[in-house]
Amino acid sequence: MLTIHSLRIIHSLRITNPGVSLIALCLFIFIETTLKAQIPPSASALERMPSLLKSADIKAMLPYFNTNLEIALQDREQTCTRSQAEVMLRNFFAKHPPKDFKLIHKGSSGQGGEYLMGTLTTTTGTTFRTSIVLFEKNGQDLVHQLRFE
Repeated sequence: MLTIHSLRIIHSLRITNPGVSLIALCLFIFIETTLKAQIPPSASALERMPSLLKSADIKAMLPYFNTNLEIALQDREQTCTRSQAEVMLRNFFAKHPPKDFKLIHKGSSGQGGEYLMGTLTTTTGTTFRTSIVLFEKNGQDLVHQLRFE
């Protein structure tokens, strides 16, 4: 949709020829439509997590973590801070570099949270059943639980 800003720009050009004005208007509409089509809407944590797990992009995961979250790595489970989770995940992914992540299921819980479950396959062939639980906090969905079993 043509914005007020675009109309002001066209008006400021002070084009007196109606044919040129129409061409300028069409050009602005085309450019704005093209630019808006290229800007992807921001993805939610639930949508981004599968690709972030596959690439082991911990730095990109951190903004989606709650201040405190529960992490379960194989048989070790603990509640930790965001910075502790970062260290734990770096160590985990150093030992188990991801090769692929297959999303199996995602949905909503009865308590108002969202979750996803999948399988993380490592470069060594080990697979981990993976689950992530998110709850809304201050208008943003944040990871409250991350499990690799």
